Amino acid sequence: MRHWDDQEVQQLERLLARGAPVEVIAKALKRSTGSVTRKIQRFKKNRPAPKPARRPAVTATSKRKCLACGRLFRSEGIGNRLCGLCKDNLRDMGHLEGVTK
Repeated sequence: MRHWDDQEVQQLERLLARGAPVEVIAKALKRSTGSVTRKIQRFKKNRPAPKPARRPAVTATSKRKCLACGRLFRSEGIGNRLCGLCKDNLRDMGHLEGVTK
């Protein structure tokens, strides 16, 4: 069994980053597909899993799309989904009784 030297490991990492299949990597490194597969598995085991992408935090006032008219407006919180004009129109029609500006 031949040990992996630093140059081979770097070449393996470059080929993996390019999305090369195991067969191509094995041929380039003059190793068996089993040897390359085992080395890749050890890489995955020893490296921490990537953190999932986070959604941007909703600030106290964020731009949101009004659910009634679709215009962007400055929202005061996650529960505020109607722009001022739509909210006023709905309140005038009696649909938002008890809702304050």
